[in-house]
Amino acid sequence: MEKNIKRYNAEIYILGCIINNYDSLNYVIDRIAPDFFDDIKLRNIFIAVSELANDGKMVNTDTILDYLQENPNLNFPDSQSVLEMINAEYNSDPSNIEYYCNVLTKEHYETKVKKLNEFINSFSFSVNNIENDLVNFQKHIIDATTLKSTNNVLPVSVVCEEYSDRIDKIISKEYSDIAISTGFNRLDRIITGFIPGDLLILAARPGIGKTSLALNFALNVANEIVGEKRNNKQKIVVIFSIEMGKDQLMKRMVSIQGLVEYNERNLTGMTQQTRSNIENTLMEIKNLPIFIDDSPDLTIQNIRSRLKTMASSYDIALVIVDYLQLVKGPKNKEYNRQQEVSYISRTLKAIARDSDINAPVLALAQLSRSIEKDKREHEPKLSDLRESGSIEQDADIVMFLSKKQQTFEDELEETNKKNEKQSQTQEVVVDVKKNRNGPVGYAELTFHKNISKFQ
Repeated sequence: MEKNIKRYNAEIYILGCIINNYDSLNYVIDRIAPDFFDDIKLRNIFIAVSELANDGKMVNTDTILDYLQENPNLNFPDSQSVLEMINAEYNSDPSNIEYYCNVLTKEHYETKVKKLNEFINSFSFSVNNIENDLVNFQKHIIDATTLKSTNNVLPVSVVCEEYSDRIDKIISKEYSDIAISTGFNRLDRIITGFIPGDLLILAARPGIGKTSLALNFALNVANEIVGEKRNNKQKIVVIFSIEMGKDQLMKRMVSIQGLVEYNERNLTGMTQQTRSNIENTLMEIKNLPIFIDDSPDLTIQNIRSRLKTMASSYDIALVIVDYLQLVKGPKNKEYNRQQEVSYISRTLKAIARDSDINAPVLALAQLSRSIEKDKREHEPKLSDLRESGSIEQDADIVMFLSKKQQTFEDELEETNKKNEKQSQTQEVVVDVKKNRNGPVGYAELTFHKNISKFQ
């Protein structure tokens, strides 16, 4: 393929500037990404310079060579001669840096559009794999139209005006960032409800009821927003369930919404009243703005692309992902599992803040096995998140669901009631261990296990 001389010269000039001029370095890194560079060697040098700058280290030929040698995936045989060529071409005049950044940006996006056009012209759907083909098609569209984020530094005077406008809109109930109630007053007093742009983590050991609590949240929100619109878009709740199928979810939702207790394995023994309650509840749920995706092998890219598609037609009020550690990350052999989970949690945070989606994302998570070693005395903490990676750093709110700590008298009373109907209830605690924009604390709830209902 013939080299684009205009683009190549821009790449050489930009690298010469950022290696030899610190002010240019700050300007360029804020505007140019590694994939803007078409020449792979020059791209790897740009990555090295960016990483050195991010680490606060000196940037020069020696430190760049050292970095490349320490990272074999970036290094190349003639790295020293390429760096010497860049320095020889640099004319010690950074005044044209803006021009060459614009040239490289223009060339980069023109190339992306050309590749997208080639992809569309050659694309064909497979009869047996339509869904995956659609995801692949959408990924190419998103990749080609995603812009490099630009400098968002604003004077405080502008920020004050925007914040004043936000307050006015909140008071007049016109603003999309108004928190939606969780349905539990005690919990709302701590976290202020679900706020667009927030990533919330709900973690628990298996069998404690985190999926049931998430479905309680979903139904509470759906019942609150039913019929509501914003910008002529219907508000909806979206559930991605990797662990459970849609039928299992619906069984729990019927029990929660209609307070109906029944066993699917013994439907023939069901009373007419119970059957009628189920049908009436199904009619209620049918009219709720809830969407369910129970694909068992969801990738984080699947979640992002499907939400982007839905956001074009709906206003997303809440996203639930059950659960985080089952989401598949990028196919990168160099990632260990913690790095993969970190990538997933960072992407979930980016999804929450995406200007098109702008929704609270509630991700369920498993706790590590260590907490099971001492169930009575071990209080869950942030480090107990299984394969945690950077989950606790990325999340705005981290909540732990656990059984309420019992006194000896409590245990004795529970033992005396174990054969009674009361044994179907469990006192639980939602412990908010991290709240980026508010207090921490805990809310006590009652879990009716027979109907998956929290109160």
